[in-house]
Amino acid sequence: MIRHNGYAVTQDESEHGLFALAVPVFNFEERVVASLTIAGPSMRFYDSIRQKMLFTMSQYAYEISYALGCRRKE
Repeated sequence: MIRHNGYAVTQDESEHGLFALAVPVFNFEERVVASLTIAGPSMRFYDSIRQKMLFTMSQYAYEISYALGCRRKE
């Protein structure tokens, strides 16, 4: 699912009331070498905030990946 979507999301899985979102960072070999992650109380991450965070984090992850030599098209 993560490879298909390009991100990971969890809500109330490891701890009740916790939401987390993560996007991968790739190196020049197109291997995942890091991730950008944000986590916090589920009640603060309503749908519009989640979409904005996913968009922003994906942009930053792409820029970092590019700086590491990745030329993968997202």
